[in-house]
Amino acid sequence: MSSSGDYEGDMQVETLEAQISSSADFVGEVSASKAVFDLSSSGDAEINGVIDSLYVEASSSADFHGKRITYKYAEVATSSAANIYLSKSGEVVDKTPRRTGVFVD
Repeated sequence: MSSSGDYEGDMQVETLEAQISSSADFVGEVSASKAVFDLSSSGDAEINGVIDSLYVEASSSADFHGKRITYKYAEVATSSAANIYLSKSGEVVDKTPRRTGVFVD
């Protein structure tokens, strides 16, 4: 999704790969074995649901809000004023580059 394209809804999938950029928004409940979110250029995601393996990379002022996700494993990376917010439900591996914030609470 790009150029202010928005998605709002629920999905149940085996694998989700989402690229969100240019002020696009992704909002919804996701049930997946694996979910990959690549956010940039102020693209934002607000997700709840159950995801076994979560991979998030956020850059250029993008934000990922996943405080209501239940996950087993999350691999995350941020740069250029981007932020990732997660619940404490599973193991979080903070990968480089990491310039700003990964918040787990």
